[in-house]
Amino acid sequence: MQGDWTLHIQDLAARDTGRLNRWELEIEGQPDALVELEDAPGAVIPDDNETGIERTLTAASAGRVKEVEVTVEILHTYIGDLVVKVISAAGTSVTLHDRAGGRADNLFKTYAQATTPRLQALRGEAIQGAWRLKVSDREAADVGKLKRWALKIVREPQEIAPQHGPQQQEPQQQGPYQQGPQQRRR
Repeated sequence: MQGDWTLHIQDLAARDTGRLNRWELEIEGQPDALVELEDAPGAVIPDDNETGIERTLTAASAGRVKEVEVTVEILHTYIGDLVVKVISAAGTSVTLHDRAGGRADNLFKTYAQATTPRLQALRGEAIQGAWRLKVSDREAADVGKLKRWALKIVREPQEIAPQHGPQQQEPQQQGPYQQGPQQRRR
């Protein structure tokens, strides 16, 4: 993306004159914009234990978070017992599941910013570092295990300074034609 950029403009109308005040180029896409991490521990979640389990995925990629998706696959016979949190590399904790779902079995779900607005709190944070998932079972009797969890992190586009074309001199006015932002006569 580095180097000189050139904008070519051609005016095909014989009687019109114009001026290019400025131009810029914005490039959105970038290679490796998506960071994907996954862990399939099959870890048992201790019953009636507020501490629960904690699993870590380490992101080696630099950059800042634009969007985050967290997928969990938890086998459990009463998901209303569960509290699930993701903790970013910067230490920000976001609760994904807080004892909802009552007697339903198993929590297989993807949490995205569109469906879990609390994940917006992670936007702009550094990607690189240890991302953690904490799962705890807050009631006795029903047990479960963390089968799998995954992170998809979309990186903010790299900031590239706008590329501006060379400054143009204003054309000389000729004849009865005037040009300006809002007036033009023929």
